[in-house]
Amino acid sequence: MASDAIVGLTHLSGWLAVFALIASLAMSLASRFLRDQRARLVAWRRIAGLVGFVSAVVHASIALTGVLWPPSVDEALTVIASVPYVRHGALALALLTPLALTSFPKLNARVGLRTWETLHRGVYLAIALVLAHVLAGPSADPRLVIAIAAIVIVLLLARLVPRSRVRETSDDEPRDQPPGLDATK
Repeated sequence: MASDAIVGLTHLSGWLAVFALIASLAMSLASRFLRDQRARLVAWRRIAGLVGFVSAVVHASIALTGVLWPPSVDEALTVIASVPYVRHGALALALLTPLALTSFPKLNARVGLRTWETLHRGVYLAIALVLAHVLAGPSADPRLVIAIAAIVIVLLLARLVPRSRVRETSDDEPRDQPPGLDATK
């Protein structure tokens, strides 16, 4: 059995990942409507997304080595395949990995803006898997998960609001980069 400290670190890193990812979604939405703060929000959104990813990696590492402790790679894969909340978490982490890797301007320029935007829409599926991971997990309060899911749903529905009051960017200016920042440098 894992020590209370290991379990506590697992929970702390997991919740940090959840809240950082939600903060990233909120900043993404806010950047659409707060034109004067757009550059700052985009930069902070990227940081929040990367903090969420790193926290998720730490969470998975601690859980796998400190809590589950499978003696072999085969048994680790069996745990991932057979335990629903572990599977949801592993799939979310797998989806977040390319998002984190393409959060850097030089890599973003190599991928191309159209591909990058499509790829980063995967965050919606990742956050759904994260919520399923938490809800199916052994220690989450379902009321908290439902409250978090409601916040995420509101953030996603708010994205459907027309951007008529928001300045549309030109084709040569990446929509996700702060104004004046060249993604190829």
